[in-house]
Amino acid sequence: MEAEFCSQHSKAGMIRVFGKKCDHPGCIKQPSYGKADSNKAEFCAQHAQHGMVHLHAKKCGHPGCTKGPSYGKAGSKKAEFCSQHSERGMINVRSRRCGHSGCTKHPTYGKDGTKKPEFCAQHAKSGMTNVKAKRCGHPGCSKQAVYGKAGSKKGEFCSQHRERGIINVRHA
Repeated sequence: MEAEFCSQHSKAGMIRVFGKKCDHPGCIKQPSYGKADSNKAEFCAQHAQHGMVHLHAKKCGHPGCTKGPSYGKAGSKKAEFCSQHSERGMINVRSRRCGHSGCTKHPTYGKDGTKKPEFCAQHAKSGMTNVKAKRCGHPGCSKQAVYGKAGSKKGEFCSQHRERGIINVRHA
């Protein structure tokens, strides 16, 4: 069989006809997972066996660590280490930061009705709300859900709409 199109321009129903395929029977995806001590990719993410690692992904710079890096030097976009092996003064360069110049906090506030956080609480613009927090389950209520079932860490309702027998799960 001869290749006619690249993946970007292939038509619906077309499959890859060359290159290594996942070792799982019937799977045609490209493998990227294998044993940590090997360079041979055997399975795709869906069929990777327990203990296998993503062989093509960048790894933490600490010898022997197979975690993905998220931490790097402030001002840099290059992730070098995982959180466990990050050096003093390094910050998480993978996660989005507050849109205020010089602020390194994670954003949680954005325009109401969107799910995209843009600023931290300190730098949020007027009218912005916490778009990361779960909202009250009562129809039409946009307050933060902090009350839920005992033993759960998931808020379902705000203080105004909480049901009998549920507790503040944030401070439980």
